[in-house]
Amino acid sequence: MTRRNRKDSTPGEHKQLNAILDQAVERYKSLYEANQEEFKVKLVSFRNLYSFLSQIIPYQDSDLEKFYTYARFLLLKLPRRESGLGYEMEDEGLFIDRMEGNEEIFDRIMQDASFRDVASAHLMREIYERLRAGAKAEENPK
Repeated sequence: MTRRNRKDSTPGEHKQLNAILDQAVERYKSLYEANQEEFKVKLVSFRNLYSFLSQIIPYQDSDLEKFYTYARFLLLKLPRRESGLGYEMEDEGLFIDRMEGNEEIFDRIMQDASFRDVASAHLMREIYERLRAGAKAEENPK
Protein backbone atom coordinates (compact mmCIF):
# COMPACT_ATOMS: atom_id res chain seq x y z
CA MET A 1 0.00 0.00 0.00
CA THR A 2 1.42 3.37 -1.05
CA ARG A 3 1.15 6.19 1.46
CA ARG A 4 0.19 9.63 0.23
CA ASN A 5 2.42 12.60 1.08
CA ARG A 6 0.41 14.92 3.36
CA LYS A 7 1.74 17.92 1.42
CA ASP A 8 0.12 16.67 -1.80
CA SER A 9 -3.51 17.69 -1.76
CA THR A 10 -6.24 15.69 -3.37
CA PRO A 11 -8.74 17.32 -5.74
CA GLY A 12 -11.35 17.17 -2.96
CA GLU A 13 -9.06 18.93 -0.49
CA HIS A 14 -8.20 21.54 -3.09
CA LYS A 15 -11.90 22.16 -3.74
CA GLN A 16 -12.57 22.44 0.01
CA LEU A 17 -9.73 24.96 0.46
CA ASN A 18 -11.03 27.06 -2.43
CA ALA A 19 -14.52 27.08 -0.93
CA ILE A 20 -13.13 28.36 2.38
CA LEU A 21 -11.05 31.01 0.60
CA ASP A 22 -14.04 32.08 -1.50
CA GLN A 23 -16.03 32.74 1.68
CA ALA A 24 -13.19 34.92 2.99
CA VAL A 25 -13.01 36.80 -0.31
CA GLU A 26 -16.75 37.52 -0.15
CA ARG A 27 -16.37 38.89 3.40
CA TYR A 28 -13.44 40.99 2.18
CA LYS A 29 -15.50 42.42 -0.69
CA SER A 30 -18.22 43.50 1.76
CA LEU A 31 -15.75 45.75 3.64
CA TYR A 32 -15.34 49.45 2.90
CA GLU A 33 -12.44 50.13 0.55
CA ALA A 34 -10.29 51.67 3.32
CA ASN A 35 -10.86 48.61 5.51
CA GLN A 36 -10.02 46.32 2.60
CA GLU A 37 -6.72 48.09 2.12
CA GLU A 38 -5.93 48.01 5.84
CA PHE A 39 -6.71 44.29 6.02
CA LYS A 40 -4.59 43.53 2.99
CA VAL A 41 -1.65 45.56 4.31
CA LYS A 42 -1.76 43.75 7.65
CA LEU A 43 -2.07 40.33 6.00
CA VAL A 44 0.85 41.07 3.69
CA SER A 45 2.90 42.29 6.64
CA PHE A 46 2.20 39.10 8.59
CA ARG A 47 3.02 36.92 5.60
CA ASN A 48 6.28 38.75 4.89
CA LEU A 49 7.40 38.84 8.51
CA TYR A 50 6.59 35.20 9.12
CA SER A 51 8.32 34.15 5.89
CA PHE A 52 11.44 36.08 6.83
CA LEU A 53 11.58 35.01 10.46
CA SER A 54 10.87 31.36 9.70
CA GLN A 55 14.15 31.26 7.77
CA ILE A 56 16.04 32.48 10.82
CA ILE A 57 14.12 31.03 13.77
CA PRO A 58 12.58 27.55 13.72
CA TYR A 59 8.92 27.80 14.68
CA GLN A 60 7.13 25.08 16.58
CA ASP A 61 3.66 26.65 16.43
CA SER A 62 1.57 24.71 13.90
CA ASP A 63 -1.29 27.23 14.18
CA LEU A 64 0.99 30.04 12.99
CA GLU A 65 2.21 27.87 10.14
CA LYS A 66 -1.38 27.09 9.13
CA PHE A 67 -2.33 30.78 9.29
CA TYR A 68 0.72 31.70 7.20
CA THR A 69 -0.29 29.17 4.54
CA TYR A 70 -3.90 30.40 4.63
CA ALA A 71 -2.72 34.03 4.30
CA ARG A 72 -0.55 33.18 1.30
CA PHE A 73 -3.43 31.53 -0.55
CA LEU A 74 -5.94 34.18 0.48
CA LEU A 75 -3.75 37.00 -0.82
CA LEU A 76 -3.65 35.28 -4.21
CA LYS A 77 -7.45 35.27 -4.37
CA LEU A 78 -8.18 38.78 -3.06
CA PRO A 79 -9.18 41.22 -5.81
CA ARG A 80 -6.56 43.69 -6.95
CA ARG A 81 -7.14 47.42 -7.07
CA GLU A 82 -8.75 48.52 -10.32
CA SER A 83 -7.62 52.14 -10.30
CA GLY A 84 -4.29 53.84 -9.96
CA LEU A 85 -0.84 52.40 -10.17
CA GLY A 86 -0.89 48.94 -8.67
CA TYR A 87 2.57 48.32 -7.38
CA GLU A 88 3.00 45.26 -5.23
CA MET A 89 5.90 45.54 -2.81
CA GLU A 90 5.23 42.43 -0.83
CA ASP A 91 7.86 40.03 -2.14
CA GLU A 92 10.23 39.46 0.79
CA GLY A 93 11.79 36.67 -1.34
CA LEU A 94 13.80 39.30 -3.23
CA PHE A 95 15.42 40.42 0.01
CA ILE A 96 16.18 36.83 1.03
CA ASP A 97 17.76 36.05 -2.36
CA ARG A 98 19.93 39.15 -2.18
CA MET A 99 20.86 38.34 1.42
CA GLU A 100 22.53 35.10 0.36
CA GLY A 101 24.78 36.91 -2.11
CA ASN A 102 25.68 39.75 0.25
CA GLU A 103 26.08 38.22 3.68
CA GLU A 104 28.40 40.93 4.99
CA ILE A 105 25.98 43.71 4.06
CA PHE A 106 23.04 41.72 5.42
CA ASP A 107 24.84 41.16 8.74
CA ARG A 108 25.58 44.87 9.00
CA ILE A 109 21.96 45.79 8.20
CA MET A 110 20.72 43.38 10.86
CA GLN A 111 23.20 44.49 13.55
CA ASP A 112 23.85 48.20 12.90
CA ALA A 113 20.71 50.34 13.32
CA SER A 114 22.24 53.51 11.87
CA PHE A 115 23.50 51.64 8.79
CA ARG A 116 20.05 50.03 8.43
CA ASP A 117 18.41 53.47 8.56
CA VAL A 118 20.73 54.85 5.87
CA ALA A 119 20.22 51.79 3.65
CA SER A 120 16.43 51.92 4.11
CA ALA A 121 16.30 55.63 3.29
CA HIS A 122 18.36 55.06 0.15
CA LEU A 123 16.17 52.17 -1.00
CA MET A 124 12.95 54.07 -0.32
CA ARG A 125 14.23 57.08 -2.25
CA GLU A 126 15.19 54.81 -5.17
CA ILE A 127 11.78 53.09 -5.15
CA TYR A 128 10.01 56.45 -4.97
CA GLU A 129 11.94 57.79 -7.96
CA ARG A 130 11.21 54.67 -10.02
CA LEU A 131 7.51 54.77 -9.15
CA ARG A 132 7.37 58.46 -9.95
CA ALA A 133 9.04 57.92 -13.31
CA GLY A 134 6.57 55.12 -14.07
CA ALA A 135 3.60 57.33 -13.16
CA LYS A 136 4.86 60.11 -15.43
CA ALA A 137 5.33 57.63 -18.27
CA GLU A 138 1.71 56.44 -17.86
CA GLU A 139 0.42 60.04 -17.83
CA ASN A 140 2.34 60.96 -20.99
CA PRO A 141 2.34 57.94 -23.30
CA LYS A 142 4.22 58.36 -26.56
